[in-house]
Amino acid sequence: MPLSKAEQPDIDWTALSEEDAELFESLQSAVSALGDKADHPMIEVRDKLATAFRDKAALLKRNWTDEMFQEGQHLNEEKVAEIEAAMATDLGSFGGGLQNGQNLGNALDLVGAYMKNYKLDKADAVLAKCGPYVSHRGGVWMVKWLNHVSTVRMKQSRHLEALEMLYDLEMYSPYNAEEAPEFFTTLYRNQAWALKALGRVEEAAMYFNRMASASKHSKGDLDWFDKWDLGKVAAARAWRDGDMKAFYLARSLVEEALQLQISQEPDDLVMRAKVHDSLAECFLIVKEHAKADEHYSAAYKLLLDTVGNQSPLYGKQARHLANLRVEEGRYAEALPLLSEALEVESSKDAVNVTELLELVVVDGVSESEVCGRSRFSVRCPAAAAWQSAEAEAEMRLARDSSRDRRCIAVVWGAVNGSLMPESVTATDLATTQSQPPNAVRNQGWMHHAICMVHGKPGDGQMAGDEREKAWHGPAGTRRCPGLTPPVILCAKGNTGVVQNQDNFSLCFLADGWTLACCSDGHGFHGQLVATRVVTTVPHFIAHKFADGLEEHGVPAALTAAFDSAQKDLEAHSARFGWDCEASGASLIAALYKGSKVYTAHCGDARCVVGMEQSGSLVFATEDHKPNLPMEQARINAAGAEVRSEIFADGWMVHRIFARGQDFPGLCKSRSLGDTLAKDCGVLAEPDISVTEVKVGKRPFMILASDGIWEFLESEFVVKAVSKILPLEGPTRALHKLHREARKRWRQEGHTYDAFLARVDAERSQLSKPEMGFEVGPCQRSRRTAEQSCHLLGGGGSLFCLAICTCLL
Repeated sequence: MPLSKAEQPDIDWTALSEEDAELFESLQSAVSALGDKADHPMIEVRDKLATAFRDKAALLKRNWTDEMFQEGQHLNEEKVAEIEAAMATDLGSFGGGLQNGQNLGNALDLVGAYMKNYKLDKADAVLAKCGPYVSHRGGVWMVKWLNHVSTVRMKQSRHLEALEMLYDLEMYSPYNAEEAPEFFTTLYRNQAWALKALGRVEEAAMYFNRMASASKHSKGDLDWFDKWDLGKVAAARAWRDGDMKAFYLARSLVEEALQLQISQEPDDLVMRAKVHDSLAECFLIVKEHAKADEHYSAAYKLLLDTVGNQSPLYGKQARHLANLRVEEGRYAEALPLLSEALEVESSKDAVNVTELLELVVVDGVSESEVCGRSRFSVRCPAAAAWQSAEAEAEMRLARDSSRDRRCIAVVWGAVNGSLMPESVTATDLATTQSQPPNAVRNQGWMHHAICMVHGKPGDGQMAGDEREKAWHGPAGTRRCPGLTPPVILCAKGNTGVVQNQDNFSLCFLADGWTLACCSDGHGFHGQLVATRVVTTVPHFIAHKFADGLEEHGVPAALTAAFDSAQKDLEAHSARFGWDCEASGASLIAALYKGSKVYTAHCGDARCVVGMEQSGSLVFATEDHKPNLPMEQARINAAGAEVRSEIFADGWMVHRIFARGQDFPGLCKSRSLGDTLAKDCGVLAEPDISVTEVKVGKRPFMILASDGIWEFLESEFVVKAVSKILPLEGPTRALHKLHREARKRWRQEGHTYDAFLARVDAERSQLSKPEMGFEVGPCQRSRRTAEQSCHLLGGGGSLFCLAICTCLL
């Protein structure tokens, strides 16, 4: 080794390019020529370059990640233990902990080894420890860290979280697809895998196509990996669409990928097993059992020899081979395979409960077939006990949630045109639904509403979980009217077990009117308030139209609907015992038809109307904050007061209190519910506005909870969405809006509010290159979730809801 490199033994020169080494050699030669001039600026430059190369080598280090780990289970474990020992030795010799770039690079390389061996808990723990140090360095370090985290999330079956991180990874990249095609090939591939796992096959196909384009740009042609991915997604789409010709073409592409893999990478047996498995699935689905057996058996043996019988890869393969045996009716041969799969699935890191239960069911069915039993049996006693406990918990939940089912009764009555009396119980409703509708109810249905969709009440405990939708409409269809109906995104934030307190409804009324509602609950029972108001307001509006409502009466009808919803809340909460004193909700309702948009809002849920053609903001509702002059005057006149608190970073919050008291502490001057605050001047009366738009300029409307508006200005949102709509359509616009809001919440307070967004669009979504949001200034300063919550009745809901619609 040349002297200059020997003087820097802690730099891994093998990780650097020849150009880097030559540059350092040249600089070192110049320094050597200086002799005793130790304070020469050239020496300082040399030392800085050495530090930079040391960090670069640490960042690029991946010799542990690149280990094949296919020598069998025991040897693989020994190799991982050796790597861990080397990591510990380096930590001691380099010093400085993870602040030292070499230690940090080693840690990320260790994560790669853990991931290959499916030691996901260890990988997750190391990544969490590295996070603050990577964030401090930023740049390419953040790119590598995000790539590792997203890979771990996918292996944990947390595909939605992985997808969001991959979107973030795309934003952090300092290069575009033309400058770094190899990086974007991998990125697009991972995004496509995550989308495919979520069942979003069309979007996955779009990203696989982008992957192919980037791959051709960097390599000149598709390799076996590219053809494998493209063949898999093409086969899935063709089978779904019933296009058997395309299916067989796609299967032949997977066969070609297998042959190329064998010739191009003969030593990578694990990847060969994965391709065998994909090809076997293509044969199994068309009942070509002999060919499926050939490839499943090949994959099974390869994985047994390389990763061992405790690897999740092996467990998955055992299950697939067992599925074939069950399909063939060879149940006795399926049982030991299912037992192997069940053992691996129940003991691995990141247990997937759904897959575990499916294994138990298939295992039980197989044993019943073998033994000739008529009853279902479960071979795993622990799983059986778990099922029993889960069943008891579900029964308790069903008993406790009878009052929540009561909320659905009003929706059913609304869309069927009947003013359902408040005394109707869940049992009465079931009895009523079992009876044939009478002529009056049929007439009410035709004159009140065409159909309605709203969010189901639910726990929504997982970060990113979207609220399920309930449909009420004609039998045989679940499609809303219009060429491309409004788009809704209602997803949970990242605050653990706090329930999703945002909800929405869309009611398509007679004569072409559409009513969109977006609600953001707060307080202990905020989710119940939000669900109730988005289902009752359409009910009251529908009956106004049934009574002959004309357009000039719309403002009064909206005001009356809010008043009726408030009275309904008070009566309903008193009857069923949930808190409406310190629980409430903001509500924005938009009734639109043609070029007219009528809005009614209470609280800080907001509606904006913009022009896609010009990117300009046409209209935005004003949040009801206690410090607004008119609102504060009313509050003071009611004998209450508005107190302002300024935090160390300059952020200010205004809250309403009874004079001299420490309640209710509400930070909005109008809301539905919150009966304790009504004596303090808080109203349930909405502000009504009407906006007329020019259809030729392609107007659109967004309704969203404060999960969006807390850190994003109305003008910024309109401008950003107007750029994305014509290229990628409303769905992608909302997902990008959601992602940007989450990023701002993380930057400002480490937790993010719930997100409900909706876009109504009258055009198809186009598969064009992505457009990211422009980074704009935040609307608020740093704060925590505790500082933003409702002081009485629980914390903030921390979710995000948005609805977007194009007004064509």
